[in-house]
Amino acid sequence: MTEHRRTFRSSRRRAAAVALGVCTVAALLGAAPPATGAPTCASRARVSATPDPVFDQRFASYGDDNRSTDDWTGGDGTYSVPLPDGRVLWMFSDTYLGRVRYDGTRPSGSPMIHNDFVVQEKGSLAGTIHGGSASAPTSLIEPVGADWAWVGDATIEGDRLRQFVSTYDRTGPGMWDWRWSGTDIVSFSLPDLRIVRTDPAPTGAGIDYGAGLLEDGPYTYLYGVEDLQSVKYLHVARAAAGDLLGPWEFWDGAGWSSDPNESARVMSGVSNSVSVVRRGDAFILVTQDTSVPFSNQIVAYVACSPQGPFTNRTRLYTTPETGGNLFTYNALAHPEFTNRQGFLVSYNVNSFDFGDLYRDVTIYRPRFIRVRVTPSS
Repeated sequence: MTEHRRTFRSSRRRAAAVALGVCTVAALLGAAPPATGAPTCASRARVSATPDPVFDQRFASYGDDNRSTDDWTGGDGTYSVPLPDGRVLWMFSDTYLGRVRYDGTRPSGSPMIHNDFVVQEKGSLAGTIHGGSASAPTSLIEPVGADWAWVGDATIEGDRLRQFVSTYDRTGPGMWDWRWSGTDIVSFSLPDLRIVRTDPAPTGAGIDYGAGLLEDGPYTYLYGVEDLQSVKYLHVARAAAGDLLGPWEFWDGAGWSSDPNESARVMSGVSNSVSVVRRGDAFILVTQDTSVPFSNQIVAYVACSPQGPFTNRTRLYTTPETGGNLFTYNALAHPEFTNRQGFLVSYNVNSFDFGDLYRDVTIYRPRFIRVRVTPSS
């Protein structure tokens, strides 16, 4: 039987050279006129983005702390959800565990798992939750009938955490030889974060829902991606608030349908992770641009309803890490960390050469920026 491993610690800060690419962009977002009966939407808003060194350093310090042999030292995915008891759960997909050498390298035998949680308590990253044991860690979520699972977005419903996970099968030995096989909703009990049930999500015509969630009024909106490799399309579904396991409705381009196969392609160019953040009557979609392969652009769109249309693409940020073997991907918003500088956005950094991830532990960690949205005069 798999042990549900929990390791907690206080974050220790140690000096680290973290390269920050400073890039500030100001742009105007113009929204399409709202449909009859829709809320009035701010027609123009000024958006700017700057690096957030506080969160960059928080994860760097946590990853470099060598007091445990089975804590997070780097990962991607980087979803987050605030828990009712005040903690924040960071949800990662492929993750390295173990220790980091003081020269900034990762030992060759470092364990790698496909998903885990990192718990934040009172501003500090305090522990890693995974499966297996400290000496033989495994993924927290082990899918049935698939090779592995990567995390999507999550929400809280009463005493349950509902976590979207996408399952995958390997098709060959190469770096990109794998395919999506389905999407599940895994329910965890609170506050102990134990898996209590797994349910298949309605995927319809090959749409991976759970790329992003938005809780807005009587509904939870569910953003899915139809990934055709050369192009990725956004789809939108919704469930009644607090009833993610109940019936869903799917946006068909004109209204809401109970048939998942009627789901319409809302837009293209999104990544496999997206966020929609509400500011007043405007809905701002944040994503990594995929209209160009391995783009270094994080972009935003605006709409007057959760289902779009999302228009007026604007560049928020150019990721300075991109180049050579390195690429960036899957930007996500974390609105629970909004402050006077704006709402928090993360993105992931990786390398086409896996050896880079052992030679430099700073590569395979999230980076953070702040996005400020202000009305345009």
